[in-house]
Amino acid sequence: MLSGAKEWLNPMLFLVVSEIIDIIDETCRKLKHPPPCLQAFLNDLPGNDFNAIFKHLLRCFCERVEIEKGKNKCFVTDVAGSFYGRLFPPNSLHFVHSSYAIMWISKLSKEEIKSMMEAEGSFKLQNMEVFNMDWDDYIKKADTKQVLDKTRRATMIANDIKAVGESSLDNHLGEDIIDDLFRRFKEDVFDYMETHKCQYVNIVILLTK
Repeated sequence: MLSGAKEWLNPMLFLVVSEIIDIIDETCRKLKHPPPCLQAFLNDLPGNDFNAIFKHLLRCFCERVEIEKGKNKCFVTDVAGSFYGRLFPPNSLHFVHSSYAIMWISKLSKEEIKSMMEAEGSFKLQNMEVFNMDWDDYIKKADTKQVLDKTRRATMIANDIKAVGESSLDNHLGEDIIDDLFRRFKEDVFDYMETHKCQYVNIVILLTK
């Protein structure tokens, strides 16, 4: 299951599914077993519209899987609801992936998160890492020739945020103002980068049953 699917309205959405398919295929090849057929669930709140995902991204993803792995290797559907409640019957999922959902909870310390999980008892905390990452760290790493100035990096950051939030903002503000909104946002990003060390706080948690 991928939680927060609507907010990942860009090609990164199916990256986790693709990685899982590749790992399972490689493992089955080594064990000389036929790979299983997989079912992926996309989850978000009931008010969000999955049409854009299924219209644009899913078709491209399924076409690529069919070319690389064959037909009927992975089926994708959506499940509307909050992950704070129960979404599936017990023991019905093999793997759950939630990216950047921790900000909806609160800024808990590493120790508080660990104690809450251990007290709940459903999962074992295998590993947890907390680290800072520059807003444009991935851009600077890809820019090996250092040809991107701060203006272009600010533009790329603004475009990334636009890819995530545009569809939600369309519903509330209307699509006519979106381009101007993110043009102004790009300018704000540039100004902020001039005076601040801009970093995300990332929490990576590995749980097992």
